[in-house]
Amino acid sequence: MAEPAERQEFDVVVVGGGPGGYPAAIRAAQVGLRTALVEKERPGGVCLNWGCIPTKAMLRSAEVLETMQHSAEYGVLADNVRLDYPTVLKRKERVVKTLTDGVAKLLKANGVTVVGGHARFTGPTSLEVVAVGVGRGSTITSRGGSGPRRRSRMRIHSTVCASAALWPQWKIVSAWSTSV
Repeated sequence: MAEPAERQEFDVVVVGGGPGGYPAAIRAAQVGLRTALVEKERPGGVCLNWGCIPTKAMLRSAEVLETMQHSAEYGVLADNVRLDYPTVLKRKERVVKTLTDGVAKLLKANGVTVVGGHARFTGPTSLEVVAVGVGRGSTITSRGGSGPRRRSRMRIHSTVCASAALWPQWKIVSAWSTSV
């Protein structure tokens, strides 16, 4: 992950490398836009790094333990079955690292510049990125101007709203995702 430089210009700047951000950045780069993704942590978002995936990895260990504790019912005799919690945590971290490394490789392979830090918009086409734990930041500018720039292979939607507001319109969201 690149540290913020003094001043950089991009066609598209995506803030946040979660399940919406990193695919958007990859797609923008695929259609020829110079793209940056600003992420304060590891790419992949909450689900991949701290939520869904780590939880499922740990739940799988619990399922295996429970199965082993009842293995005699299946004709498998296993004595002294117990949980090794440090090993469970190591496995969880290995699963998460494998997936976040995969996201990082996808970003790099598609030519997305990943900038580490917190983003703060300073104008209609610029934002400041401050590295985590650093007081001074750098400026990133979008070359596209203050309005959307139409590309032949991309649809631009003028409305921006929170993802929760889109739930009633799920069919529209599905149509949008296939039209890009």
